[in-house]
Amino acid sequence: MKIKFIALMLSVFLCSVVSCQPKEKVSKAQECIITIHTGNVKEGKVVIYPYQTLSSSKEAEELTITKEINSSETRVKLDAAKVLRTVNIQLADKNYTLEVFTGPVAINLKLKNGEFVIEENDYQKEFLSIGKELGYQRMSKLKYKRNLAANDSVFKAGYASSLLKAIDKYPNSYVLPAIINQEFWGAKADTLQKILDGFSPDVKDSYYLTSLDKRLKSELTTAVGQKAPLFTIPYAEKEGDFKISDYKGKYVLIDFWASWCGPCRKGIPNLKEIHKAFKNLEIVSISTDANRDAWEKAVEEEKMPWIQLLDTKKVSNSFNITAIPHLVIISPEGVIVSRGFYHDEQLWEELAKYGFKKQS
Repeated sequence: MKIKFIALMLSVFLCSVVSCQPKEKVSKAQECIITIHTGNVKEGKVVIYPYQTLSSSKEAEELTITKEINSSETRVKLDAAKVLRTVNIQLADKNYTLEVFTGPVAINLKLKNGEFVIEENDYQKEFLSIGKELGYQRMSKLKYKRNLAANDSVFKAGYASSLLKAIDKYPNSYVLPAIINQEFWGAKADTLQKILDGFSPDVKDSYYLTSLDKRLKSELTTAVGQKAPLFTIPYAEKEGDFKISDYKGKYVLIDFWASWCGPCRKGIPNLKEIHKAFKNLEIVSISTDANRDAWEKAVEEEKMPWIQLLDTKKVSNSFNITAIPHLVIISPEGVIVSRGFYHDEQLWEELAKYGFKKQS
């Protein structure tokens, strides 16, 4: 399943971080200052990617911090958020990617023997310690890897459980929520509630816990049994707007997809069979593509004979879609009766619950 939102692609990189020397100094202005020491190398660029959950490539561009390196010391001022950031340093033809846990501190990155090291500060020290204990770096390398060795398969299968257990050990940590967030962003309501309940009130202001709390609220308001959000999206090929309220009294199947999503496109032939079989079931495809041209090309290639919309109004956010493909079935009364990722036969079985039975 493809992961929605570009956020993960911008915020999670495979890297190795080496710890080093003295204590940090807290910034009186409550800001984070990163100083990049490059020695004799005085040309390059530093890019600090957003830690925030992103909803578009435009937002990603706006929140990305870029600064040219033209001296042996380059200072970058950031907000004092206690978050895990990805820092990319480009020097000549070499790139260095670091994961740096920031906060209201002064952080020094120093080029030594061809590698960057991070001078020790409390946040980075804790990140490295907890990360090592939980196998964070190991999981980063295995996450999308296939054909795992037996020991790696066992580790990967138990990773999520080990994170949840770690909450009891580190309830006051600002670092652990960052690692938790990467693994459980798309979790169900009961798991999200368990995570939030496990941390101390002292860290409830954590960016990641606040973010997961918002996810929980969205999950609860868009769960099966809840009224479906009302929405309006302009048609792409004709005048006027598509309004979900116009379909009250009918079952509606909403397909959240994107042109670049392999599983989404693989499921289209099955949707065509369903569209052909059930004339009284309205199908609406809503693409989360950021690239309109790519979406239009995919629509032309797939030739889907039902309503095609581009998610210009962030309807996917209203429905709390965290990954695609994602299908939502709305009842004639406007209630969400089913949602999730269904393989071909699973979708037929789900539709059969509402009277749409496959003919043998």
